[in-house]
Amino acid sequence: MKKLHIIYTASFVNSLMLNGMLLALVFYAKSRFGATPTQTGQIVFYYNLAYVAGCLLAQGFLSRFTPQKNLVISMLCFFVASLLCYFGTGMSWLYLGQVFYGVGTSFFWPPLMGWFSEGYEGKQLARMTGFYNLTWSSANFITPLMMGYLCDLDVTYPLILLVVVYAIQLPVFIAIHLANRKQNPQATHQEVSAKGKQTMLRFPSWYGVACAWCIIGFLLGVYPNAAKEILNISSARVGFFYTLRSTAQAIALVALGIFTFWQFKRWQLFVGHFAAAVTIFTLGFAKSEMLVLTCLIILGPIFAHAYTNSLVHGVAGSKNRTRRAAIHEILLSSGSFLGALLGGYLYQHFGLVSACSFCAILMTSAAICDLFPWKDN
Repeated sequence: MKKLHIIYTASFVNSLMLNGMLLALVFYAKSRFGATPTQTGQIVFYYNLAYVAGCLLAQGFLSRFTPQKNLVISMLCFFVASLLCYFGTGMSWLYLGQVFYGVGTSFFWPPLMGWFSEGYEGKQLARMTGFYNLTWSSANFITPLMMGYLCDLDVTYPLILLVVVYAIQLPVFIAIHLANRKQNPQATHQEVSAKGKQTMLRFPSWYGVACAWCIIGFLLGVYPNAAKEILNISSARVGFFYTLRSTAQAIALVALGIFTFWQFKRWQLFVGHFAAAVTIFTLGFAKSEMLVLTCLIILGPIFAHAYTNSLVHGVAGSKNRTRRAAIHEILLSSGSFLGALLGGYLYQHFGLVSACSFCAILMTSAAICDLFPWKDN
């Protein structure tokens, strides 16, 4: 298979499964084990903690192994994780499963992102990033709706789906790896990068995406049950709302790849980060389904904005794309598990408004950070 065929297919399928896994396990843990909001938040926490640890500890392997070998390792971890979650008899088994999911993800996204971005800079990098973002984000159209519907039928159905999908993917990627070894017996992964412009804006972009993903962690790990308990919204309807948010996010990701006027501009970082603070604060006070839906849809493009700024400004001009992509992914995961853990704690002990206010304060700090005079050398 050609490089881009592998990248686009792998990013779509595994975005679908990994995002679906996190949403489904929130409902599964609540239904089967009576999990508290803090415990459901810990599901996301352990996944992202393992992901960050994997990115930090496996740096040498990620850069030395071929992308095909990294994909095989990730699929093996995903398959083991899906078995642990399905056959587990308590929350500790779900947490262990999240460790395997997290380690597997560290061998999946950073190498894939570094691989696809090699040789691109400037407008071409933004355009290729837009195409890549379209593949993984288009899976988000389906994930919340599908998992919400399956959970309403039976909370075990999503876990069965995960086992089946990874049982299929593992031998497929082993075959791809073996085919690559046959063609290139001594192959190791060598980063190739065009000479381009590095920018100091990667630092506020990285901080902004970490704060934005705190909101993501809260929305994935805590808010679905909060919406059910406070507003009496069904799992399927929560999934539908999240699908619309993901749709808005995907459209924005594509648009940011087509239009490049925002690149290397500090003002657009401030606008996006401040809008995130206002929107998540409003969500904490939302009492109607319409206002909840409106806030979620607005957050979609805001997340796309933070993600694209971090990725494009982060890898621009870098010779080691996998390392920069790993930093990007570490920040996503760190933000996500902090948002899930602290958001779950605040919601359980102080209520929804406190949890959303915490997220708003973080995004406000990111907007303030954008005001600093970040000047390139």
